[in-house]
Amino acid sequence: MNASNGVATDFFTMQGTNGGNIRWQGNVNTLKVHDGSILGFGASTSLQDTDMEIFHVSNESYIRDTGAGTLFIQTDGPSITLGSTANNLALSATFVPGGAINLYHNYGKKFETTSNGIDVTGLVEFDSLSGTGAVAIT
Repeated sequence: MNASNGVATDFFTMQGTNGGNIRWQGNVNTLKVHDGSILGFGASTSLQDTDMEIFHVSNESYIRDTGAGTLFIQTDGPSITLGSTANNLALSATFVPGGAINLYHNYGKKFETTSNGIDVTGLVEFDSLSGTGAVAIT
């Protein structure tokens, strides 16, 4: 580890007592956290508990809110997108702030919220239907 004026550069590793490591790789600007180690946020002054955690165990990844408040996912960009990292076209959902919510199946949009209600592409199956006023089905 290279250090100058209290700043570590290049590579350094922090090792936990239970084998969990955190490693900074300066050549690729990446902080790597060992499987099973937790990044905790919102710790109290005692640093005993956290309110939000990000971690990975085996084949599963987690973002977990452990506090008493609400977990917000926010953007100032055009949307929040859920989908595959392997293929940007493999969307599951998009959420436009203050606007549409789109749900996808096999690369095709199937459900969208609109200013008038919802738009569904494909067959709609339901067990019962009720409404106030007139209900028309065509």
